[in-house]
Amino acid sequence: MIEFTDWHELLLIWIMCGFPQEEDEIKKRDEERRRKRIYDRWEKLCKGLLIREKLEKKYDYNFSRGKKPNQTSTTVSPTK
Repeated sequence: MIEFTDWHELLLIWIMCGFPQEEDEIKKRDEERRRKRIYDRWEKLCKGLLIREKLEKKYDYNFSRGKKPNQTSTTVSPTK
């Protein structure tokens, strides 16, 4: 068993030995969280695009243009 004469020695040993390992684990967890957020956002985007495509087919509506594909713009001329 190792005896420590001073709590400063114990603190220095912990900092030199244990802290870098904890720092690496924290970085690893942060990277995993970041990747999970990225994949979740991509999944949400893809699901939204699939839903949009299904709705466009079902209702024959182009959401990006705001009108039906076969719809033409007509102007109304005043009648006399």
